[in-house]
Amino acid sequence: MRVAIVFKFEQPKVATFKRYENTGTVLPCPPISYTPDSSREGWKCLQISFRGCLLYDFKSGDLSLRDEPRSGRPQVLNDGVLKAAIEEDSSLTCGELARQFNVSDETVRLHLHRLGKTFKLSKWFPYTLLEVHKRQRVAACISLLSRHRTAFLFNRVLTSDEKWVLYEIPKRSRHWLSPQDAAPHTARPPMHPRKIMLCVWWTGRQVVHYELLPTSQTVTGDLYSQQLKRVQQALRQKEPALVNRKGVLFLHDNARPHGARVVRDTIQQLGWEILCHPPYSPDLAPSDYHLFHSQDNHLRGKSFTNEADLRQALTDFFASKTPEFYRKGIEQLETSWQKVVHADGDYFED
Repeated sequence: MRVAIVFKFEQPKVATFKRYENTGTVLPCPPISYTPDSSREGWKCLQISFRGCLLYDFKSGDLSLRDEPRSGRPQVLNDGVLKAAIEEDSSLTCGELARQFNVSDETVRLHLHRLGKTFKLSKWFPYTLLEVHKRQRVAACISLLSRHRTAFLFNRVLTSDEKWVLYEIPKRSRHWLSPQDAAPHTARPPMHPRKIMLCVWWTGRQVVHYELLPTSQTVTGDLYSQQLKRVQQALRQKEPALVNRKGVLFLHDNARPHGARVVRDTIQQLGWEILCHPPYSPDLAPSDYHLFHSQDNHLRGKSFTNEADLRQALTDFFASKTPEFYRKGIEQLETSWQKVVHADGDYFED
């Protein structure tokens, strides 16, 4: 208790508590029985019988509730100075700040809580962006935003990407248990799980075409060129207006096979226009931030014994999504472009 008084043990175990009526200050203790005594003016004495209770002596006349100076490290810390320190280096721990200001860890923690601060783990990003990469991202996004304001682009966008899909997708779930209950076990996935490469092309309305590559096959310039020709055939059936009137704005990343000469020639023959995509920018790829994220949630916890079952699961997933889902993923590009500009080309928080 924050009371600077002298205490002692005496027999019988009776504690006398005094309260100053003008301030209403009461020394807390669980009252069991009391008898008022008004022998002294301005005071009320509460006699409380409690076996083993500490006896507080007021004979010294010191009734202050202030903490007196004591040995040990000081507990006073200026919030402004602390805020300036963490703004300079937000990764400092409570222990490091405590040593810097010669206070306890708990004091630092309480002051940080008062400032509304929480200690968050840093977020993984796919690449370390150099200044040249940031400038490229800003320039590309400004150009795309300017073009989008003059002519609506998203109803013409066709985007593509590749992703490994596992045959067995483990899922760790949380359980409501009693303290004495043991948590259920979940087998750790193997270091080299069985997987297959998914290649998908989609618009703001639907998935136009997708392929699962054989295990021994990888994406090359020649293979990607042949895939684009098959996508063109699928577009003629599912999106004829996009092919015949609007024209395709093709958005894909800068993977090496995508930039091969044979691919560039094929895109030119198909009459598609490539939409600018800056390097090292998975945060600007609709498949990465939208389609694949939802796909992972859909497949998590499922197991497939063969390619046919996995293919059917993907078909069912793509068909279950409404045009609104695909439209939202494409139109989110505008917000992402704006965030890149505001972040000066750096990766942004979702």
